[in-house]
Amino acid sequence: MGRAEFEKVTGYELQGQREYPLLRGHNPGLAVQCANQCKNDPRCHGFNLNFKLNECTAVEGDADPTRIDIREAPGLAYFEGICLRGGKLILYTFI
Repeated sequence: MGRAEFEKVTGYELQGQREYPLLRGHNPGLAVQCANQCKNDPRCHGFNLNFKLNECTAVEGDADPTRIDIREAPGLAYFEGICLRGGKLILYTFI
């Protein structure tokens, strides 16, 4: 069995999926808090984080494999839920 983590896509957001508010605040570590909220919500497959507004919104769907539903959005980042298996920790950041 794997471990749920998130792949960060900086400067982009996922569009065209059902979204709902996940968390808002000026607390340090907002991305980690949003990730934890998303992991505990079975509907949440990932989240968009708006650094300007200090808020994240959950998305119920996954990105299209061709990535046509991801649009450029300065000041935002999309965190896609992924499953890590095995003993290695691999971090991905796409720019």
